[in-house]
Amino acid sequence: MAELAELTRSAGGRVVGSLTQRVAKPTQHYLGQGKLDILREVVREQDVDTIVCDDELTPTQQRNLERSLGGIKVIDRTAL
Repeated sequence: MAELAELTRSAGGRVVGSLTQRVAKPTQHYLGQGKLDILREVVREQDVDTIVCDDELTPTQQRNLERSLGGIKVIDRTAL
Protein backbone atom coordinates (compact mmCIF):
# COMPACT_ATOMS: atom_id res chain seq x y z
CA MET A 1 0.00 0.00 0.00
CA ALA A 2 2.89 2.36 0.71
CA GLU A 3 4.23 1.81 -2.79
CA LEU A 4 0.82 2.52 -4.34
CA ALA A 5 0.54 5.69 -2.28
CA GLU A 6 3.95 6.82 -3.53
CA LEU A 7 2.98 6.02 -7.14
CA THR A 8 -0.19 8.05 -6.67
CA ARG A 9 1.75 11.02 -5.33
CA SER A 10 4.26 10.73 -8.18
CA ALA A 11 1.36 10.93 -10.64
CA GLY A 12 0.20 14.16 -8.98
CA GLY A 13 -2.49 12.65 -6.77
CA ARG A 14 -3.23 13.31 -3.12
CA VAL A 15 -3.67 10.26 -0.89
CA VAL A 16 -6.42 10.75 1.69
CA GLY A 17 -6.53 7.23 3.08
CA SER A 18 -6.50 3.53 2.38
CA LEU A 19 -9.00 0.74 2.76
CA THR A 20 -8.29 -2.98 2.69
CA GLN A 21 -10.44 -6.08 2.63
CA ARG A 22 -9.55 -9.75 2.48
CA VAL A 23 -11.93 -11.91 0.50
CA ALA A 24 -11.57 -15.31 -1.11
CA LYS A 25 -13.08 -14.01 -4.34
CA PRO A 26 -13.79 -10.36 -5.22
CA THR A 27 -17.43 -9.48 -5.88
CA GLN A 28 -18.99 -7.67 -8.84
CA HIS A 29 -18.19 -4.44 -7.01
CA TYR A 30 -14.72 -5.66 -5.96
CA LEU A 31 -15.58 -4.78 -2.34
CA GLY A 32 -18.19 -6.16 0.01
CA GLN A 33 -21.21 -4.01 0.91
CA GLY A 34 -19.79 -2.89 4.27
CA LYS A 35 -16.50 -1.69 2.81
CA LEU A 36 -18.35 -0.08 -0.08
CA ASP A 37 -20.44 1.91 2.42
CA ILE A 38 -17.26 3.03 4.22
CA LEU A 39 -15.71 4.06 0.90
CA ARG A 40 -18.80 6.10 -0.01
CA GLU A 41 -18.47 7.96 3.28
CA VAL A 42 -14.76 8.69 2.68
CA VAL A 43 -15.57 9.95 -0.83
CA ARG A 44 -18.16 12.36 0.61
CA GLU A 45 -16.03 13.57 3.53
CA GLN A 46 -12.74 13.99 1.66
CA ASP A 47 -14.02 15.35 -1.69
CA VAL A 48 -12.40 12.44 -3.56
CA ASP A 49 -12.44 12.47 -7.36
CA THR A 50 -10.46 9.28 -8.10
CA ILE A 51 -10.09 5.90 -6.37
CA VAL A 52 -6.98 3.79 -7.06
CA CYS A 53 -7.17 0.03 -6.44
CA ASP A 54 -4.01 -1.95 -5.75
CA ASP A 55 -5.30 -4.85 -7.84
CA GLU A 56 -6.38 -5.36 -11.41
CA LEU A 57 -10.07 -4.65 -11.83
CA THR A 58 -12.26 -6.25 -14.43
CA PRO A 59 -14.16 -3.77 -16.60
CA THR A 60 -17.36 -4.86 -14.83
CA GLN A 61 -15.87 -4.25 -11.37
CA GLN A 62 -14.62 -0.82 -12.43
CA ARG A 63 -17.99 0.16 -13.92
CA ASN A 64 -19.93 -1.13 -10.89
CA LEU A 65 -17.65 0.69 -8.44
CA GLU A 66 -17.95 3.94 -10.39
CA ARG A 67 -21.75 3.66 -10.45
CA SER A 68 -21.91 2.77 -6.76
CA LEU A 69 -19.74 5.76 -5.88
CA GLY A 70 -21.79 8.26 -7.83
CA GLY A 71 -19.54 8.57 -10.86
CA ILE A 72 -16.21 8.88 -9.05
CA LYS A 73 -13.41 7.73 -11.36
CA VAL A 74 -11.99 4.32 -10.38
CA ILE A 75 -8.69 3.07 -11.74
CA ASP A 76 -6.43 0.15 -10.93
CA ARG A 77 -2.69 0.03 -10.37
CA THR A 78 -2.04 -0.75 -14.04
CA ALA A 79 -3.94 2.34 -15.21
CA LEU A 80 -2.10 4.53 -12.71
